[in-house]
Amino acid sequence: GDFNDRKGIIFRKGFEWKRFSRFHFGLSVETFYNGVSYKDIVILASEGKIVIYKNGEFKTKNIYERLPIYKILIDASSLFIATERGLFISDIEGVNFSNILKDEKIFTLELTENFVYIGTLNGLFAIRKDKEESFRVLDKKLLLDGKIIDIKKDKEKNMWVVSEKGFLKFEETKDSFKFFYPPPIPFNPSNLYVQNSIFILGKLIFLGTYKNGFWIYDTEKNRWDHFFDESSITKRTVYTFNNKKDTLFVGTDKGIYIYRLKDYGEN
Repeated sequence: GDFNDRKGIIFRKGFEWKRFSRFHFGLSVETFYNGVSYKDIVILASEGKIVIYKNGEFKTKNIYERLPIYKILIDASSLFIATERGLFISDIEGVNFSNILKDEKIFTLELTENFVYIGTLNGLFAIRKDKEESFRVLDKKLLLDGKIIDIKKDKEKNMWVVSEKGFLKFEETKDSFKFFYPPPIPFNPSNLYVQNSIFILGKLIFLGTYKNGFWIYDTEKNRWDHFFDESSITKRTVYTFNNKKDTLFVGTDKGIYIYRLKDYGEN
């Protein structure tokens, strides 16, 4: 992330934190938007570049000059890269690149066995893998008819989507979709959403916001809760989440917050 004069990425191993700056990457890379890991490789999305970390070394690959890379995902041996100039596909090592769905602003991605889901400024699209054809996905309430903030898949392979118009779940079959509508998100307006900020863990869905901390949707109890604590995270912008066992890591505009998941009722 990017915080005043402290830029780059931070690795945590055990209880030790270590910062890596742009000088480790060989090129001027300072701000990161997303990252994935695959076996012994960590791949980070930056401003027009991806950074590959393997065997203690960094390798930087140019994608598109000064173009934010909002999301990257790995499917088998392929790397999917979402940008404001379309969808790029590369191999894991970043050797060969191809640009598909050109000139579309893509903010988020998700992958299933049958489809590549693409969240754009103009709604949700899907590419059918077996036919390599794309089409638009629309629900009856038209919550998907607008900018897609994030889309995530849970363990049951249900898809959860946040758009500028609301929050929904859908089930996928090979040829159709079934839509479900949880209680409306209890906050408005749409500018409170933060891109790529859904995190699913068991029955809980965490959703980051702009300067409003994060909300939690309990799929079992079918209700929303706004997390409050003495650390004033409710005033922070939450960009991302991760967990290790019962520890939740929350990435914000003012550093990383750490919580015990049992505090949320997650066992």
